[in-house]
Amino acid sequence: PGVIEAFYAGVEAAGGLDSFEYVCKLDADLELPPRYFELVIEEMRREPLLGNYSGKVQIRLPDGTLIDERTGDENANGQAKFYRVACFKEIGGFVREVGWDGIDGHMCRLHGWMARSEDRPELRMVHRRLMGSSEVGIWTGRKRWGWGKYFMGSSPVYVLAVSVYRMFERPFVIGGLGILYGYVKSWVMRKPRIEDKAFIRHLRRYEMESLLHGKRRTMQKYHDRIRSGAA
Repeated sequence: PGVIEAFYAGVEAAGGLDSFEYVCKLDADLELPPRYFELVIEEMRREPLLGNYSGKVQIRLPDGTLIDERTGDENANGQAKFYRVACFKEIGGFVREVGWDGIDGHMCRLHGWMARSEDRPELRMVHRRLMGSSEVGIWTGRKRWGWGKYFMGSSPVYVLAVSVYRMFERPFVIGGLGILYGYVKSWVMRKPRIEDKAFIRHLRRYEMESLLHGKRRTMQKYHDRIRSGAA
């Protein structure tokens, strides 16, 4: 949540959203390709219903090898959330709570906007810190990830699937266990959750379809609906 407080402080210092067509929440620990923002804006202009977009992120191993951070296509990556301001305003901006970077993409679809990230060589960023590792360490970061899943209203079945999936990437096993632990601990402690019932219904329906049909196919189905509704 502190990241979002810093983001809004920046927006205020820049004179507010009304002066801009686009806004980006950008992490400082990224290496960006030369034409990154130019190409992102080109894609936004090509697809007028695209409200939230980014490229994909890689991390550099100690030997210099670049490997992909595994993220779904259904949302802009949290490190570089590029928004059409009209969309950003309509979804109410970022929730000032843990889980903000998962909630926003689903809010886009709920309000008739498309949200996605795309793996294109000219949009690949290098992240200098492993996703979900936090300022303390990987275990703390992954527990926070699970807490975020709890706050945004994800179903237990979906979080279990996510946790197992994340066990097969660096840091092996412990990363997935941290997500599950954070979710279950939040549930046992009855921590507060997002109160938007319509959003939770939308989210859980989307999650179940993703488990049954795959994330990419589910995203495409929802985006086709958005296009047909606009037409």
